[in-house]
Amino acid sequence: MNLNGNEKLIAQLFVEMSREDELRAPEFSSVLSSTLVPRRERNRSIAFAAALAMLILAVVIGLITARRTLNPGETTSNATRSEVAPAESPKLVPETTAVVTAAPPKSIVVVRHRRHRRSSDQLAVIAKSLSEWQSPTASLLTYPGEDLFKTLPRLGDALETINSLSTDQFN
Repeated sequence: MNLNGNEKLIAQLFVEMSREDELRAPEFSSVLSSTLVPRRERNRSIAFAAALAMLILAVVIGLITARRTLNPGETTSNATRSEVAPAESPKLVPETTAVVTAAPPKSIVVVRHRRHRRSSDQLAVIAKSLSEWQSPTASLLTYPGEDLFKTLPRLGDALETINSLSTDQFN
């Protein structure tokens, strides 16, 4: 390869620049070991945060269950029980007397919901309506000329079409 003076100078400068880069570059093993240390520390901090979150969750669940065991009558749902007021209304006491009467205890009535049983006629109507249901967007799935793709052509149709379009019959 014939190189003139400028090209030799440029090649020499590139060689010197690559040597300087090699001297400035750190060893591969030192680069690899420097990245491993922060990853271990990061994994420890993530593990610590996860353990702390689980501990907080366990404490919250423990407090909720402790509150339920201390007051079991207050935690029943209102959907299954309803309170019935006594039939008598409390009598008004004049303000001059300082007699305090205790309110009578409220009785609790358990309300059970019955399942609605359908007759066989109603079930048949429901089944029929479900089997005839169509999607509101079913019409979007149809396209022009769809019947051509859903049927097979007959063997003689192609020849009849060609003969009808042929100009030989006019000659």
